[in-house]
Amino acid sequence: MKKSYKNTTILVAAAGMATRMGSQELPKALVRFNGRPLIEWATCAFTPYIEKMQIVIRKETFPEFSSYYDNFESQGIHFVYQNNPLGTAYAVRDGLLDIDSEWVLTVWGDHVGASRVRTPEFFSIAESTDADFYLPMVLRTNPYVYFEVDKTGSTLKFFETHTGAPRVNEGFSDCGFFLFKKSIVLEFLGKYLLSLPKESKIEVNFLSLFSEMQKSGIVFSPIFLEDEILSLGVNTPEEIEYLEAKFKQEKSNGL
Repeated sequence: MKKSYKNTTILVAAAGMATRMGSQELPKALVRFNGRPLIEWATCAFTPYIEKMQIVIRKETFPEFSSYYDNFESQGIHFVYQNNPLGTAYAVRDGLLDIDSEWVLTVWGDHVGASRVRTPEFFSIAESTDADFYLPMVLRTNPYVYFEVDKTGSTLKFFETHTGAPRVNEGFSDCGFFLFKKSIVLEFLGKYLLSLPKESKIEVNFLSLFSEMQKSGIVFSPIFLEDEILSLGVNTPEEIEYLEAKFKQEKSNGL
């Protein structure tokens, strides 16, 4: 089936809070970067092309988001509450339950780097490959998270340095957005998350499940990009300062 803007919905995972930025109340996706909320940076490359957007939030943050997205329903924006705030896998699962398009483009709500995606080029690359899941990746230095990738481009294993994985000088990082068939990913997440012990309170990272998705028969197609900034999201005030300086430097250089 053809991958196009018309049969695609943007799914934004935006249930996180800005605790590492020193705020206990502000939704992380509404923290401002260069004059605009992070969620606007995360989605601005896609919204000119994709009409529908589903935003996964905590229920208590709805007033803040609804006041930012004035007349959000007329803009094709819908909100869904994350039932179980235990990581991005649950956020994606909860968001997919209320989406009716065949394809979903998921993006993290704090991922500033996604603003640099050339969306038509990305969809053109995806059109040239028959896969279920398109994974944009970039080779970067000192990655915070990274994938092992074999010679065919298949993802093998996901590493998170903050959970004890070894740090490497260079590795393939995700770009904070993913294009995939809704039905097969929803089916996988439904089965996998239901298989976990009911009393489990461990957060489940969506990226950490990619190897299991492959084993279940989901066909991945990595898309290798070259802009390292594509891989950057925001977690701390220091990262905001770093990215603001990076954007300012490139602007002064005419890039």
